[in-house]
Amino acid sequence: MQKLSATNSRYAINKAMKNAFLLFAQKDYQRAFSEFEKILALNPQNKEAKIGLLLSDSALELPEHAMHIFDYYQILLAKTTKQKAIAQVLEILESLDKATFFLSSMFKDAEQNKMEEMEGILYEDFLRALQKRENFKEAFEDLMFSTRIIFTNKQEFYSFLRQLLENDFIDIGLEYIENLRDVYYDAELDKLLKKALKKC
Repeated sequence: MQKLSATNSRYAINKAMKNAFLLFAQKDYQRAFSEFEKILALNPQNKEAKIGLLLSDSALELPEHAMHIFDYYQILLAKTTKQKAIAQVLEILESLDKATFFLSSMFKDAEQNKMEEMEGILYEDFLRALQKRENFKEAFEDLMFSTRIIFTNKQEFYSFLRQLLENDFIDIGLEYIENLRDVYYDAELDKLLKKALKKC
């Protein structure tokens, strides 16, 4: 009987989890937050519910950023184990405040005003930020979920792709390439695609 009760409890939590993530996907962030909160009250160690709670909380103030992370979580779930996906996204969410602080302190002058008007940062500004960090990987991880990078020409984009591949951001590089292939494709992009596929 005790075993049946535990099974029923898992079923109820799984059902509640699906409903909570559905509410999040429908952008009903407050209700989603409440549902994830209830799940954690029943099972405080549930890491997936913690992801949902943190995403919902973030979405109440920064909905676009939270949706970026949610979309990335879905990509990870399709490409790796659930355990690895959960661990990686939890790390991102728990460091989100740090990344946001990095952004706000990096752009305080006229360049920041330009970034805000364009709802992103220019690639040349990203390169400036890179000079203040130890390496590309550190700079990109700090920026990728806090803003978007704006390219003014294809050479900037190709330069960015090469750095992604050289620093083992293969999945993200492939996603950029696949999105661009729908509207534009040339020999350089084909070369970068082949390089990415060799690293998979």
